[in-house]
Amino acid sequence: MKIILCDQDGVLTDKTYSCNYSLDGLNELLVRNNAILIPNSDTPTYRLRNNFEQLTGVKIDTLISERGAIVTYKANEYLTINLPKNELENYKQAVHNLALDFNAKVYFGDSATWLKNNEVFDSNKNVIIFDTLRKTSLGYYARRTNSKVSFRNAYY
Repeated sequence: MKIILCDQDGVLTDKTYSCNYSLDGLNELLVRNNAILIPNSDTPTYRLRNNFEQLTGVKIDTLISERGAIVTYKANEYLTINLPKNELENYKQAVHNLALDFNAKVYFGDSATWLKNNEVFDSNKNVIIFDTLRKTSLGYYARRTNSKVSFRNAYY
């Protein structure tokens, strides 16, 4: 069996998370060559699987996410790192408290998808969006929105 490791960012997709080439017949090609596609990325597990399956049409059973910290095989997730209990939650809470000190509006959710879909946020505000899909790392976007309330046009 052949194993093909493939990153998402800049390999399968461009900066806008679009795939600009045809992947028609990829599944048949993998079967014919006795190969499996294993996505690997800094991206959280759910988003990585979803993006790959939507773009390639291939059912993903195995993937490596969050910079190798999580290996998923079928329905089972295996952590390759040991995090002290509550360390990530404590850090997230500290950043959240700091954001509130700066009068920032704080959101929790699928941050990358919200930005990709050009989600609307409060205008002329400091905004922090925590990525709640991550399990072993902390991901967030911090920006100031403009009067058009578009995060895409916000500045850093």
